[in-house]
Amino acid sequence: IFVDSIRSSVLVEETYYEVPNQLKDDISTHPDKYNSFFYSIPNLKILSYLMDCNKLNTTPYQCEYALLKHFDGDSISEGAYNLSPEQYQEIVHSFQSNLATKKGSIGVSMKQLCLNVLSVHMKKGLYVLAYRGLRLDVKAKRLVADEEVTICTEFTIDGKKESIRKFLDADDYELLTHFDENLEQIKDQIMNSNRGIYQVDDMPYMIALARNLVIDLTTEYAAITKMFEEDQVTIPIKAFFGELVKPPIRKKDYPIILLNKKINIDQLLAIHNATKNPLTYVQGPPGTGKTNTIIGTIITACKTLPTY
Repeated sequence: IFVDSIRSSVLVEETYYEVPNQLKDDISTHPDKYNSFFYSIPNLKILSYLMDCNKLNTTPYQCEYALLKHFDGDSISEGAYNLSPEQYQEIVHSFQSNLATKKGSIGVSMKQLCLNVLSVHMKKGLYVLAYRGLRLDVKAKRLVADEEVTICTEFTIDGKKESIRKFLDADDYELLTHFDENLEQIKDQIMNSNRGIYQVDDMPYMIALARNLVIDLTTEYAAITKMFEEDQVTIPIKAFFGELVKPPIRKKDYPIILLNKKINIDQLLAIHNATKNPLTYVQGPPGTGKTNTIIGTIITACKTLPTY
């Protein structure tokens, strides 16, 4: 496949591909060769981070997933599940359907196949405390478990949000920071603090989890990426990515002109920054003088700045 023949592409979530070391070395050695692919990548990576934050800022719950019936949970070996041709076709079809229905949707329900790491059996159901997401390795036609464990400090069971505080004391939360190393100690703490009321389960079987997203940000962030591709980035977006940060050309301060004396030091500082920088954000709760600050900035700009 030639690059020039690719008309469009999209990253399919929950997929995995192990990048060859030879390609990594070539990119590192000859960065100019790949400039057309990796424009502004260090900046734009923050969008992927924000999308992950948006997803993980919701409370997961166990759900029904039609794909589960096609898999034998006991066949997972060393964090991977080799797919038969039928299973591979089923999961690819499922991913294609999700991709078609999610774009720009509001109230999206994101389902994910996961590998149980540690769960707690409660009367109302299963609290999945820790899991590894399963991703589709397209080339090897298998499901691969994430290296990092995802911790659920909250989990929804039968429509009610449950908290990890039910199983662990606040003093034990530090154990979650290095979960793999402290797994046995975490299990003991759960059992001891609840006097055997809850049973812990660390068997590596497949489960399906869902998260209800208020809005899918994929389309919104794709539009920002397209702005950079077409070199039509708006001023606020440039400011967000730090492209308007530069040393002030003028060292001498501009005089500040005010309509009245109802102004404090924070407002004066905001007006001063606005005269020295290409873009300034003024924020604060109602009644803190934002409008007066903006008026002062406009008057100062009109009367003292050479261009405005």
